[in-house]
Amino acid sequence: MKSLSKKIHLTQERNPDGDYRSQLPKIRLKEPSVDKNGVSKELARDIKNRIITELEINEHYTNSNFKMEDLSKLIGLPKHQTSKIINQEFGMDFNSLVNKYRIERARELFLSQSDFQISDVMYDVGFNNSTTFNRAFKKYTDNLTPTDFLAIQGALYQNS
Repeated sequence: MKSLSKKIHLTQERNPDGDYRSQLPKIRLKEPSVDKNGVSKELARDIKNRIITELEINEHYTNSNFKMEDLSKLIGLPKHQTSKIINQEFGMDFNSLVNKYRIERARELFLSQSDFQISDVMYDVGFNNSTTFNRAFKKYTDNLTPTDFLAIQGALYQNS
């Protein structure tokens, strides 16, 4: 009992700066895990799932005018916070994320039917010009152009 009263007494002494608090024991309460954006990991996961829903199920990426601002409104967050969560949760920026979905859809269309014109698919998935479409296609298909991709698929189909 004597040592406890001594410890209490020590915590009430002033430090050289005249501050009592620095001598009090530190009590740390467990806080929810928060990322560098000030959003809990659980909330960031929930927002990521809402983004996936808007892109995969509602296919907003097929709109060539789909912008970050549109996605932000759909999920109910400010534009800057949406951008930060996309960067953190998907490891890429908004345009790369949308283009990735567009190219995945283009590949699906090319694989589903052989009579698609490249330009028709390009417009159907949300691209407005062939340069951007080709650049994005090469980025997400191991440097294959749409023409190369179709040629390989045609060769595989003929050999099976």
